[in-house]
Amino acid sequence: MIRVAYSVCSPLGIFASWFCECMPTLAQDEREELRGALVEEMTSAGLRADDEPTDYGRRLDDLIGRLAAF
Repeated sequence: MIRVAYSVCSPLGIFASWFCECMPTLAQDEREELRGALVEEMTSAGLRADDEPTDYGRRLDDLIGRLAAF
């Protein structure tokens, strides 16, 4: 299992916990759909006005990277 450094009390922490447990069981098309949703969330809520990632954006980017590794 991949360890994550997110608080399990936060929505992203809850998702990260689920992500690490369920990721290996997702089909390729499901992984791509999930990746697209994470990218959309990152571009809408994870970037500052100067397009640099916020802390939230960096955590989303980490999850997107983990998703690509499967």
